[in-house]
Amino acid sequence: MTRLRIPGFWTLLLLLATGMTLTACTETSTEAGEAAPPATPAGTDLPVDDSFLADPIWDDGKAEIAFYRVERSYNVYDEPESVSFDVGTYLVKQNFSRETMAKTTDGSGTAAFKAATFFEMNSGSYQYKRNWVVNARRSDLAPLKHSFSSFDWCSNLYHEYAFHGDGGVTFLKRSDDYGNQERRLDIAADVFDRVVPPALVPLLVRSLTFGEEGPVPFFVLNADDSPIRARAALIDTTTVETPAGSRSSERIRVTYDRPAPSPIAGNTADSEVYARAMDAERTLLSLEAGDDSYRMVLVEHLRSAYWSENIWPMLDRVSARP
Repeated sequence: MTRLRIPGFWTLLLLLATGMTLTACTETSTEAGEAAPPATPAGTDLPVDDSFLADPIWDDGKAEIAFYRVERSYNVYDEPESVSFDVGTYLVKQNFSRETMAKTTDGSGTAAFKAATFFEMNSGSYQYKRNWVVNARRSDLAPLKHSFSSFDWCSNLYHEYAFHGDGGVTFLKRSDDYGNQERRLDIAADVFDRVVPPALVPLLVRSLTFGEEGPVPFFVLNADDSPIRARAALIDTTTVETPAGSRSSERIRVTYDRPAPSPIAGNTADSEVYARAMDAERTLLSLEAGDDSYRMVLVEHLRSAYWSENIWPMLDRVSARP
């Protein structure tokens, strides 16, 4: 596929799964047999910053809520077309149980981050609603559960990765139109402790530390094939202009051995550049494809207990739900 370049000017932009490309009613499903679980213990070997993950800001009883504008040079069918849409995200701390694969409210379970990305895009008669949610252990960002749900005018669709304590991952797919699957993913033991589901990549990039060892290797989980090798490297520090204002930032390049699933892009370009703010929260400011085929930029963000208060009167630049 040849993607058109987006003109080099800032317009308004996201954030960011499963191995599904954004398509209409033509997706097919192939059933797969069960695979033996790996012997690797459930954990992570990624160099994440303890001070960032343990920062008291995450214990204030509120969530980080951020809105972005995405610009793409292709539509849901990977055809050349200028497309733009708004994206909402939130990041909140909660406890999570591996046994029930759900949030707990009685003090039990594991301290975890919950990150969500959601948006709507349209094409002709079709309306596409996409929702991604990932739960990861607070101490080291070890993934616990990753889910994707969508509605279009063909069908509902649900994907799930469940990360078990024995190091195994169960993949679940449910849809009346796109088929059903349930199987154990076979992930090599030397890869498992650096595997990241797609919707966790932005939080991982915000959390990484960089030393003299060079680029940080990790793998993006992909239910339809083997995990995709990626590397993250610090480029420089610079000022990033966004509708939310000018911010000092660190730019980080992520390169992929082949396109990986992406919440906002369908599939990634060969490389992406993230900009994270140089503050305690390391706010995600922007994301740009290496081939200029998609771009996202922060529009507005705040901290709020959105489950008990109405955020919309608090916002200056965002007036509608994505």
